[in-house]
Amino acid sequence: MQPINTLEHIRTYNKRYVYELIQSNQPISRTSIAQMTDMSPASVTRVVARLIEKGLVEESVATASLGRGRKAVGLNISKTGAYLVGVYCSRTTVYACLIDATDTVLAEVKKEIKPGYTLNDLAYTIMVLTLELLRQKQIPKEKLRGVGIGIPGIVSFKDGIVHRSDVLGWVDVQVAKPIADMLNCEVSIENDVNACLMGERVKRGLGDDQDAVYLMVDKGLGMAMCANGQLVRGQDNSAGELDRIPVEAGTALQDHLLEKYLIARAKKVDLNISSLQDLKEAYALRLYWAVWLIDGLRSHLRTVLGMIQGLCAPYALILGGSVIECFQEMLLPDMPANAMISSDFQNNAAYGAAICAQKHSLQALFENEL
Repeated sequence: MQPINTLEHIRTYNKRYVYELIQSNQPISRTSIAQMTDMSPASVTRVVARLIEKGLVEESVATASLGRGRKAVGLNISKTGAYLVGVYCSRTTVYACLIDATDTVLAEVKKEIKPGYTLNDLAYTIMVLTLELLRQKQIPKEKLRGVGIGIPGIVSFKDGIVHRSDVLGWVDVQVAKPIADMLNCEVSIENDVNACLMGERVKRGLGDDQDAVYLMVDKGLGMAMCANGQLVRGQDNSAGELDRIPVEAGTALQDHLLEKYLIARAKKVDLNISSLQDLKEAYALRLYWAVWLIDGLRSHLRTVLGMIQGLCAPYALILGGSVIECFQEMLLPDMPANAMISSDFQNNAAYGAAICAQKHSLQALFENEL
């Protein structure tokens, strides 16, 4: 085991801390950074100089005065300092978006992909979409800082491995390294619900002190939690896997909440039911079996929300997925005051994957180049 280089660790921390201070307080002066961090002015000047040299930070004239008519030089994150691509992989479609260093979405694309696709299929598709996004905005490939990929299942953010994805049929697949080698940039992977939560936090302006939970009820049942600005992944990266929690008489939560189980139960009564919309229309007609199914959905969702509120007490409880979107009018009366409905899971997951890539690539940059 190699000893930790404490000095290098402190330097890396200082670079990241200064960058994040500028990000959340721009425009901010070097003097203000020194006061907020207890770093010496000389240390702040050195760190800022490196950030400017790498094109991550730029100077502007701030409004605050240093006295004697002098204006303080403000520091801002450079929009063109880095570009990130975020990707979300569903069973049949790959979604991708391009963001700049200020987390602004510049372009979005998607591509259908044949179910049962391999890692090589995915890598090629991501390369095509990434190059298309850069071409649309006339951004040189050298400006691409990183790519983040949101994948359904249990994934290791640190190792870049998909340990289990029932949706994709993958077990212990190394995803990040081969795609990083192909694109010649940093690549990170994240659970899709975790990625979606990170995207929602940024879009809704939630701060690090505003803990948030995302509950997805779709073809799968998943939960993500962010506490103090950090994702809670669990010891084996399986935090939030709720679908197999037993509830009653040999059944699990998934049997009462997920799209495929709701439709399968409805089909036992009416063979013409093939979608959630069909089930919603049957409920509107007050057909007894449809009312029974939706009442069961409401009851079990109340149980899940009560568990989340009691265990996590989040500032924001965000719900999304096909089941939530389809039946939100029926479900809203049962939701707590801090609950909010999210739509467009796919694009939010891609956006959140780009946000995660931003953090990952910056950390790598601070450790290896700055």
